Amino acid sequence: MSWLNAANLQTFFLDAKTLAARKLKRERCGEVGITSGRVVVCDPATDPSRTPLARGVACGRFPVEMMVDSATVALAAILFCDPAQVDLGTLRWEMAMWPKQDASTLGADEFFGYPVGAGLGCYMHADAAAWIDAHGGEFDEHFNAVLSAELDTASYAVYQSGEGAANCVMFRSGYGDGMYPSYWAFDRNGVAIALITDFMTLEDGDARNAHERARDAYVASLAPAELESLEALGAAVENNDLAKVAQIIAAGQSVNAIIPSSGETAILQAIRQDRTDVLRLLLGTPPRCPEMPEQTRIPAFTTYLGYALFLRTPRDLGMIALLREASPTLPA
Repeated sequence: MSWLNAANLQTFFLDAKTLAARKLKRERCGEVGITSGRVVVCDPATDPSRTPLARGVACGRFPVEMMVDSATVALAAILFCDPAQVDLGTLRWEMAMWPKQDASTLGADEFFGYPVGAGLGCYMHADAAAWIDAHGGEFDEHFNAVLSAELDTASYAVYQSGEGAANCVMFRSGYGDGMYPSYWAFDRNGVAIALITDFMTLEDGDARNAHERARDAYVASLAPAELESLEALGAAVENNDLAKVAQIIAAGQSVNAIIPSSGETAILQAIRQDRTDVLRLLLGTPPRCPEMPEQTRIPAFTTYLGYALFLRTPRDLGMIALLREASPTLPA
C-alpha cells in the first residue's frame, strides 16, 4: 500500500502499559455523531470543500480519541468498536479516499490526505459539514470567540451544529500544517472498526528517539538486583562515600557498567565530580582503566583520560596522574 505505517495506527489498540513504555498516551476528546453514514475529515478552519469520504459507516455516536506524544497530537481516530477486543493479527488497512480517487495511481511513498492550514484536523458527519457550509458566519464567529481559545489551552474542542445530532470534533494536527493521510481499519470479517489519521510524528508507533529506545532496552536487560546495585554505586559516588563504594565493588559490581539513571559509569561520574579518592577505589590496585563503553563516547573523547582532559573545569592533578598510570597504552 502507498505510504502506510501500520505500527503507528495500531497504537490505538495497545494497552496503557505498552503505550507508556513508548511515551504515548491515549486521550478521549468527545464523541462524533454519524447521522447518515458519511464521514468528513478536514481542517475545519481552512478547508472549504468538506467533502465526505467515499466509504460509508454505520450511524451512531462514536468516541474520538487522540494518541498524544507529550503535548503533540500524533494521531486521531474514530473508534467503532472496543479497542481492547481487537486482534492485531487480523487487522486490514485501507487508505481513506474521496470519490473518484484511485490508489493505484499513487507511487510507493504517496498518499491521499487532507490539507491542513490552521494546524487542525477534525472528524464530523456530512450533515454537520453541510450545516457549517450553510451557516459559515455563525461557525466562524463561534470558532473565533470560543473554540480558538479552547484550543489554546487544550488539544481538542467540540463544535455542536445548530440542529440534529451531528457535530464536529477538532484537534491539533501533530506539528502543524501539512498533508495528512487517514486509514480505515477492518476486522477479520471486513467490518470497519476505526478511522485513523496519522499526523506523521511517530516512527513505527514509538515516540522515543533511538537513544531513548536503546536506554530502555538496556534497563530491561538488567536483573533487578544488578539495577539496584548500579544505582547504589552511583549514589555512593555522588555522596563521596568511600566505604559504600568499596563494599559494592567487593560484592562484585562492575564499575564500568552504565548507571541507568545518569547514563554514566561510576568512573565517568567520579571524574566529572573530581573525586580522586573514589576513582582510586574504582580503578583498583594496581590501577587499571577499562575502555569506555561505546555508548558513552563522543568524537571529543573516547577514553576516560580523554574525558578528564576534555572537561573545562580543571581536574585534580592527582586524578590526571592516576588516569595516566591506569592507562599505560595511552601516550603521556
